[in-house]
Amino acid sequence: MGIPYLALVVLLFQYLPWLVLVTVLLFLGAYIRDTVKIQLSQHTEEDRANYKDASRKQLLGLFVLMVIMFILVIYLR
Repeated sequence: MGIPYLALVVLLFQYLPWLVLVTVLLFLGAYIRDTVKIQLSQHTEEDRANYKDASRKQLLGLFVLMVIMFILVIYLR
């Protein structure tokens, strides 16, 4: 028996939107983290605390958005 390539292709296209979404969110999270690190190195301690709080809120917002997208995809199937 060989590897069922057609089944692999079907699985790839079935989960392709999720792969793209997760990849985009990972890159966006890394971009936010790097941006916050650059900004933190240029400001005072109080500003650093504010930026850390803001970055946590942004990452929490991204997580909530991902959960909502997951629920919508499950619901629309």
